[in-house]
Amino acid sequence: MNDGRVLRAIAPYGEAALRAHEGFSHNCFARAAGALVDLLEHGTDGGIALVTGPSGAGKSSLLDAIGTRVEPSGARVVLADRLRCVRDRPVAGLARRTPIAEWLGCLSRAGLADARLFATRAGDVSEGEAMRLRLAFAFAALRGDADGAGWLLCDEFCSVLDRATAAGVAAALHRWARATGMRVIVASAHADLTRLLGPDVVARVGHGGEVSIERGGGRVRAGRVMIERGTIDDYRSLAHMHYRGGRPASVAQVLRATVASEEGSGRRVAGVLGVEYPTLNGAWREMAWPGRYVSGPRDRARCARRLNREVRRLSRVVVDPRDRGRGIASRLVRAYLDDPLTSATEAVSTMGRLSPFGRSAGMTEYRLPPRPADDRLADMLNAMGLAPWELMDGARLGAVRASRDGLWLAEELRVWARAVRSSVPKPLRDAADPFAYASLAAGRLCAPPVAYAHAV
Repeated sequence: MNDGRVLRAIAPYGEAALRAHEGFSHNCFARAAGALVDLLEHGTDGGIALVTGPSGAGKSSLLDAIGTRVEPSGARVVLADRLRCVRDRPVAGLARRTPIAEWLGCLSRAGLADARLFATRAGDVSEGEAMRLRLAFAFAALRGDADGAGWLLCDEFCSVLDRATAAGVAAALHRWARATGMRVIVASAHADLTRLLGPDVVARVGHGGEVSIERGGGRVRAGRVMIERGTIDDYRSLAHMHYRGGRPASVAQVLRATVASEEGSGRRVAGVLGVEYPTLNGAWREMAWPGRYVSGPRDRARCARRLNREVRRLSRVVVDPRDRGRGIASRLVRAYLDDPLTSATEAVSTMGRLSPFGRSAGMTEYRLPPRPADDRLADMLNAMGLAPWELMDGARLGAVRASRDGLWLAEELRVWARAVRSSVPKPLRDAADPFAYASLAAGRLCAPPVAYAHAV
């Protein structure tokens, strides 16, 4: 050590202070780091560790020692708390080196499968969303490690978050680690992470530099989630968090998920599921139940009665942002399937490719083929040199509208809207300006819906 300011500061206390500092940082933590790395690499307890203890005890120093121990092995090490993003760039526009589909998948795994956030500037997100965003960056950085050899280290994990949000973030990290086999070590002064994160190993750091290592539970225990019958008022309480406005058209039932309130006064609604009557037309039904709901010109009324008698549709699933990552959406769907209103259940989701909770709950997934109207519009856009997503680019769309191709595009949008009329929201169905359909068409072409079906 040759820093004059430091030497002048410790000079009154003699060389003992210098030796204590060196021994504290290089000996105790080096041994503990080695033990932790060996446990996670070669042990049978799993790959998640929590470093905890009071502020100032040396948790960050132990985390640094772990990184130093792992790096010579050649394994990829990602330090989540040191990842930075361009604050002025929208969330979906970050991680430019990661293909967009994979980046959206990373956002989903981090609990950010929220269409409202994709266009939000990274600098405008909440503290909880910022923590999830750092995890998404870490997931993207480690996505190439198919054998699960990477390491994710995170200091001050969930330190500034309210505990409801911390529970959701910790659960998201736990699920990712289990799914990928990556090794995860986080440091935090919050002792409740021993149940929120479900670590396999816990290292407790004391002020004297001593480190004790013990076995963790390996299971997340973030408070019981209860699924029960709800009301339309429960749905309304979370409806503003859904990317689609308005209430479902014909609600037959509402299920809700509740968790203990942080204030200790009862329980709060953490998620809702709406169940509706089916639409009359559905291309997925012939794939799920061949011949069952096909109607001829003379028996449409009979087929409609059968549909209403036998089928219900899962419409909107909404989860409080604080609780995302805890598997609440899948639990809501699974709870309904355990006691359905009818023998057949279906769902169609635009977010299904990003967050396949229907499949996770046991439903069969069906990738719908493009409709002829979608193919026609896509071909026309290709001929004009437009990508489907550019229909949402105001400047680009304005330039096309003012060009000689504007009338052509207007007519094709009008033809497309007539062909898919049942999928167009009612306020837009008779729009005088065909360019009003542009964003709707962009969404349909860029993210074809995924259908789910289940029968008992």
